[in-house]
Parts: sequence; structure tokens; C-alpha cells
Amino acid sequence: MNHAPAIIFEDNHIIVVIKPHGMPSQADASADLDLLTQLKKYRSENENKPGDAFVGLVHRLDRVTGGVMVFAKTSKAAKRLSLQIQGGEQGHPEYGTFNKKYLAVIHGTPNTPQARLEHYLLKNEKLNKVEVVGAAISGAKRAVLTYKVLNTVDPNISTEFKITSKKESDSSPAIALQKEEFDDEPKSSRYDGLQGVKLTDAILTSFELEKQLDTPKLSLVEINLLTGRSHQIRVQFAKTGNPLFADAKYGTTKFPKNQHIDLALWAYELTFNHPTTGQRLRFIVNPPETHPWELFEFARKSHKNIEQI
Repeated sequence: MNHAPAIIFEDNHIIVVIKPHGMPSQADASADLDLLTQLKKYRSENENKPGDAFVGLVHRLDRVTGGVMVFAKTSKAAKRLSLQIQGGEQGHPEYGTFNKKYLAVIHGTPNTPQARLEHYLLKNEKLNKVEVVGAAISGAKRAVLTYKVLNTVDPNISTEFKITSKKESDSSPAIALQKEEFDDEPKSSRYDGLQGVKLTDAILTSFELEKQLDTPKLSLVEINLLTGRSHQIRVQFAKTGNPLFADAKYGTTKFPKNQHIDLALWAYELTFNHPTTGQRLRFIVNPPETHPWELFEFARKSHKNIEQI
């Protein structure tokens, strides 16, 4: 097995890398290989650095989420990137300039094609599960994101439909919003896993479960994450009645134990100021061409070339 990190950009200050699904961002109780350890080993071997080479973790992705991440190679770079992440502070020009966008495939179609979601979340550390609670609950954290529906496909008829936003100029340049015909192989059995699911298995009301039963459609959404709470995207979309595809923790679709499908959540765009030069950089990494991503048409750009903006 190749344990080399999937690096797409590197200089003396930062490393930009693709985190695969299933790999922890940093070491955890599982003792599985994590990305931070992998990058430290990479630096030690490639730069002949004795001991534990420095790699700064400035943001995280959940184990089940894949996509683009940036790590710092110096403590100064780590501090400056961290400052960019800490949006909302005053008195520093770098605050709030670290932007993350995600792609997700969700069940159904949201009532509003473009909206802002705001909830308060509380994590149960023992169960490693997050729920939506009232703002007054002790320990609750405010969670905010915005989303835009890009495409919707009905697997039963194998046709993809364009979702037209109010402002065509808002459409992501990384996504091709096109109508695409697929094979006629019946796929409905992949999405009928609601049978036998208990209400306690997901953060859904009975109304939301009924809504889910009414539609086999899948939607591709672009998400701008404004706060970075644990399991935030998964919990907020589950609460709206549109859980993420293949989300065993918060969703409703069940797959056979011998069938593994990755959670349909991908960190596809990362924009920040270079910690030393100040150059504005954008990195775009498209999701893998696996199910259910292959149901949607992407303008797949080479992530080997960064955008300077």
C-alpha cells in the first residue's frame, strides 16, 4: 500500500494535500495512520530532518470526509494561517480570510435552492454524536452555513436536471450544470433503505421522515461553511430532512455490511492568503469519480495548478 501523501502544492511554508476518505486528520484512539503523522514522516524522509519534523495542523476534516487541506511547515506560518481562520476578530487585516467550500450529495431537494442554515449544536462526547438543541442549552454552539443546490438527479429515471439559481453569475466555475443521460439500470434499491429505521436513529422528525420517503431524488449542493463545528454539515442537513448520502450516523439509508460507500461530503475548495507572501491562493480538488458523485457532471479542473487571485 502506498502511504505517500497526495501533495498538490508545497513550498518552504505550507503543504496543500488531499485527505482521503477514512483517514483521520490527526492521531486518534483508533491508532490508524493519520494525515498529520504521514506528513511529518514525509518531511523527515524527504528533507533529511532528524526526529519529529514540524507540521502544523491549522484546521481539520472529519475522518469520513475527504478533500483539500493545508498544513504549515513553520510555526510562524501556522500562527498566520490560524489568524485567518479566526473570523470576526477586530484589529487585524488577516482575520476571516480563510474560506472553505464543500460539495455534498443529499437526499431529496431542499425547499429553498439557496439559503442560510443556522442552528445550535451540542455534542455527546460519549456517543460521538451531535444534535440540534435550543440556544439556551448549556454548551450549545452556534453553527452557520450557506448552501446552493447545483443539480438534482432522480436515479429511478437516470436523468440529471439543472437547478437554476436567481443569479447565474453565482454558479461555481468548478461545476458544469448540464443535463446528462445515464444508463437505464434500476437503482431504486440503493435508496429505499428507510424501511425498519427507528426515529431515534437520526435527528429527524416524523414529518421529515415522511418527506424523505416521498422522493428518491439526490441533489448536489455547494456549501460555504461559516463556522467549523463537529459534524456540522451532516447534522444541519439531517435536521432539514435532507441527510447526506451514505451517512450511517445521521442519515436513513442503510447498506449491506459487505458494501462500503463513502460519505458523500467533500472539501473541494480552499482559499486563503499565503502566510508569508500574502498572495491570495485558491485550491480546487474535485471529488472522486465514484458513487454517487458519478451521477453528476463536473468540469474537472486540474488541481495541480493553483489559482492566484
